[in-house]
Amino acid sequence: GNFESANPFVGAELADSEVGAYNARDIPLHTAYWQYAHTTCPKAKAAAWNKLQTIVENRKADEALFTAVKNRACEGLHGCTEEMTHSRMTLKDNTCHRALINAVHEACPRREAHNTGGW
Repeated sequence: GNFESANPFVGAELADSEVGAYNARDIPLHTAYWQYAHTTCPKAKAAAWNKLQTIVENRKADEALFTAVKNRACEGLHGCTEEMTHSRMTLKDNTCHRALINAVHEACPRREAHNTGGW
């Protein structure tokens, strides 16, 4: 593989922690990278590289999907997409939030057999 020239961690962030914890969404990415980095058998390394690239491509597809949703929801509203992307707001309507979570979970593709979907 050509891992050295590609950065699979684009978009992966450290959680707000001084002990180096990762965002739960980034665990499959870090796990796949670790498997790739620590595998020495050429055939297994190629398979690990392919798995890592699949995760990276799936994340790009997820980001594109949610960017499209934000763009549509914020159409004509200056600064809305940036605020939606970077703001953390206090949850005020649990019923609405639950309905949104369930809709995303049902509508968004499951990327791996062990994922619950909704990414």
